[in-house]
Amino acid sequence: DNSLSLCTACQQDLPWLLHSCRSCAVPLENRKQSHCLSCQITPPIIDNAVCALHYSSPVDYLIKRMKFGYQLSHARVLGSLLAQHLSQIDISSVDVILPVPLHMARLRKRGFNQSLELAHALRRQNDIPLLKGVQRTVNTKAQTLLKGEDSRADNIRDAFTVDEGVTLPNHVAILDDVITTGSTSNELARLLKASGVLEVSVWAVARATSH
Repeated sequence: DNSLSLCTACQQDLPWLLHSCRSCAVPLENRKQSHCLSCQITPPIIDNAVCALHYSSPVDYLIKRMKFGYQLSHARVLGSLLAQHLSQIDISSVDVILPVPLHMARLRKRGFNQSLELAHALRRQNDIPLLKGVQRTVNTKAQTLLKGEDSRADNIRDAFTVDEGVTLPNHVAILDDVITTGSTSNELARLLKASGVLEVSVWAVARATSH
């Protein structure tokens, strides 16, 4: 069993994200501020974003090992850390969780969808159902290979579709491993809202920042 559990000391040493922008989860230094300047000027399509940790050591290592080293046990740890963070806020209005879909070609290559693995871990601690019927129909370039918000937004545009006949609820929480520019979740939110969803939250294990 290569499952990984973190002792209390390690948990306390984790780079928890203590105060962040409600719209994009970018870290904020000023405790009185609820939104970053960028989101005040151009509000994103998503309504709120919650990230548990900074994308720094050891979280970045665990995420990379999960995605590229096939260490699915890390998904259990990361998912439970996110669940721990979410237990401190009111998520009762969320109807379904949508793990960010992978394109079939990427799924075949990787063998699993890390967001779905995180969702399974998260659902051990709450029973919010998963939303099925949203697909990634365009096999886009990996966002990690692209620099800058604009090229990432262009890359992901119109990459997702909702299956015909799927009934969408009022409030969907998109689940991802890392938020970097927010392009992927914003594109999914655009589609969901165009399809009748009223509120879109984003939950992610970690928040990467450009600096």
